[in-house]
Amino acid sequence: MEDLGQRLIEWLTNVLMSYVEQIYRSVVCQVDELVNGIISKINQLLTELLDSVLGPLQDILGAIAVPLNIIGGAINYIMQLLGFSCSGPDQTCSKYKLHCTTGEKKEDEDDKDFLDNLLEDIDNLFGDTPADYTQYVCDEAYTGRPLSTTSIGFTGGVPAPGGSGGDPTKKPIITYNIQDIEVKEGSIARFNVIRSGYLDEASSVKYKTLKNQGSATEGEDYVGVDGILGFAPNETTKYIDVQTIADIVDEPDQDFFMYLRKNSPTSGAVSTVFKKNVGKCTITEQNVKEPGDPSTPPIANPLDPIGPEDPLSILPTFPGSGEDLTDTTDTTPTFDVSANRIACPEGDFIIYTITTSNVVNGTIVYYTLSGNDITSQDIIGGSLNGQAVINNNLAKVTVGINEDGVVEDPETLRFTLNGKGKFVDVIITTADDQSIEDYDEGVGDGLETVFSPFEPPSIDPTKIITDENGGIIEIPVDKPGDPWAEPPYVFVGGEGVGAAATALLDENGFLTEIRVKRPGYGYKKNLASDLDVRCIIDSFTILRPGIGYTEVPRMYVDGELGVAEAVINSDGFVIGARILDRTRTFDRFPAIDIVGGNGYGAKLLPSLACLDTDALSTIGATKIGTGQYIDCP
Repeated sequence: MEDLGQRLIEWLTNVLMSYVEQIYRSVVCQVDELVNGIISKINQLLTELLDSVLGPLQDILGAIAVPLNIIGGAINYIMQLLGFSCSGPDQTCSKYKLHCTTGEKKEDEDDKDFLDNLLEDIDNLFGDTPADYTQYVCDEAYTGRPLSTTSIGFTGGVPAPGGSGGDPTKKPIITYNIQDIEVKEGSIARFNVIRSGYLDEASSVKYKTLKNQGSATEGEDYVGVDGILGFAPNETTKYIDVQTIADIVDEPDQDFFMYLRKNSPTSGAVSTVFKKNVGKCTITEQNVKEPGDPSTPPIANPLDPIGPEDPLSILPTFPGSGEDLTDTTDTTPTFDVSANRIACPEGDFIIYTITTSNVVNGTIVYYTLSGNDITSQDIIGGSLNGQAVINNNLAKVTVGINEDGVVEDPETLRFTLNGKGKFVDVIITTADDQSIEDYDEGVGDGLETVFSPFEPPSIDPTKIITDENGGIIEIPVDKPGDPWAEPPYVFVGGEGVGAAATALLDENGFLTEIRVKRPGYGYKKNLASDLDVRCIIDSFTILRPGIGYTEVPRMYVDGELGVAEAVINSDGFVIGARILDRTRTFDRFPAIDIVGGNGYGAKLLPSLACLDTDALSTIGATKIGTGQYIDCP
């Protein structure tokens, strides 16, 4: 019990401090959720403690007599000792109401009825200060209390080391920038890559020229490159050289792109961001002609470009006309388009500017978005076509790029003005090429030392799956956030009670899995069938290894053999379990029974993973969680 008390003190301290720091609403409106979470945690700790002490006894008694709920009764008794059997805002229970059987009024009883006494008891909570019933008003007072969604919070834990002065709540950022350049054809194109921010350790980026992106052709106009650019500690500048190719063909300026991507460090304790990760090189014409080349134009007379022998070189003005026939003012409408960036990461926006001349206000122009592997799903709004209205010879179009979460090479998105022969290309990069613009604090121009706040894991509450009783089956991790040195506690809130879960870290310290240890009940229903997924057993958590097993015991999953098998060691303990049938799906937590083997006391908890049909058909017998079949909390 002393150990239980210490664990409760530690957990309550962490959760209360974290809760105060992260509160966004009135504390009064959060009391129920906080209390439910605390009671669930106490229930979990009591279950773990009593299960280890009384669990084997219950198993033995259950084998020879009617099963006795020893643990449940013990928990209820302890909860009563802790005072949780009484309700109300204070620590005292309401007085018993006295009913007179004779119908006569007691001498010490006044004319107040039960409601009057209840209101008086509530007012007494405020001491000498009258109760203020308008000070705290929850939204539910006006809208009705909605069924709250299950919430997952994180408290305690130790973030991975990093940050300024060893502050673990922040981590350092390395910032990269690449410049746009212009060179004559045949020259060396030298891209300047600048590293700034956190320079205390070595780092590197991958680089490559983007083939088939831009108007220049690899192998004809430049020699493509692909490699890794490394920076030693405190080194700030490196160069990437690309050989351009000269020819004797007159052609307009051409361009190609150099693309940077993170390479190291990979631990996650240091962020790598880009102020700009795509550099553009414009190749200009040398105008070199071979001697005697007939295509070389003669040198024109700057005073008479057409030549005096040309009878049209001088055009007369007819007397009295008042009109100069040499007036060549062009009133033909013209169109052009440009973009505010040459590269755009997924999840960001591009602003296109359409400039015109001699175009009437209110003119509608139409545009099309296109590119290899570009579909309507890549564009926010789902449309590859649109229109803009010209006003004062100007129009702007904003196009958002969806983040699909797929790691892929950059793609070219072309914005074309229909029927005008004008277009502009923008390189679409992956979302993990994080821009320095994503950070709001202390960034400036991205060229000074910057530390980012620690990012906790995020959970999408709409993806938390429950069974028919509101018991939680799976809590998928939406984004792992930043790495941890020690995992945080998992705080389960919402309508239900009794759910408990633990956070599991991968080898790099990222929280990639939340293992449900107790499903609880009464949480907002979100069935697997509602999300079009099916749940299989992913792994097991050992609650008790048992003792005395001389041979492998039989393992029943919902009363069936052949779904999984236990694993024992030479000391007679159950140390794991193997999944034998991954085609078996479940809509609730299955019961696991370990029988025989000449031992007793082993208890395993299944962990479910809920996947769609395509994912289930490809996983085979591969572990899909943290890579560990057995977790011993």
